[in-house]
Formats: sequence, C-alpha cells, structure tokens
Amino acid sequence: MKIQSYISILLAASLLGCKKPKKMELPMPREQVVNLLADVHLVEQLSYYYKEANRDSMLAIYMDSVYKIHQVDSLQHLEIINLLNDNLGEYFKIEKEVHKKLKTMNKK
Repeated sequence: MKIQSYISILLAASLLGCKKPKKMELPMPREQVVNLLADVHLVEQLSYYYKEANRDSMLAIYMDSVYKIHQVDSLQHLEIINLLNDNLGEYFKIEKEVHKKLKTMNKK
C-alpha cells in the first residue's frame, strides 16, 4: 500500500512540474531587441581597445549612446536580459539573429 501512495505522489508531482512555459513578451519589437543587442556587443568589443584604466568609463559613454539611439535606458536593457535568461530557448534564437546581423555589418 505504501508503494502505491509513493507512486501516486510522484506521478502527481511530475504532472504538476510539467507546465508549458508561458510565452515570453519582450518590451519592444523583436527586431529592435536584436538591433539593441547587436550594438551592445559592438560597444563591449570596442571598449577592449582602451587601456584597462579607461575601459569602464568609455564603455559607460558608449552604452549611453546606444541607449539614446534605441530610446531605452539601462533598466529596460536589464529587463530584456533577465527575460532572455529566463527563457534560454528564445535567448539562443535572438542571439543567433544578433550574430547574423553582426556578420552582415562586418561585410559592409
């Protein structure tokens, strides 16, 4: 009898744990997110051209410019990153689009 109750509990727990993940809603259109993240990648890489003492300051200046161009702030950027971290499947899809965009930019 104990085995049946354990099996019932495990079955119920596994059914409750298998929820379909809810659809992620980005705070802006997907294409805009891809453009934002592509620019963030660029400025992060650009900051490595500066001496370590100046790197953080230059990165902050570049990030402010990126935020102005895309009309977002650092909190919105962080919100996007957190949403993507919570939904890794979508994160990898968007990151793939970002890398594709960066490759096309590199060819120009």
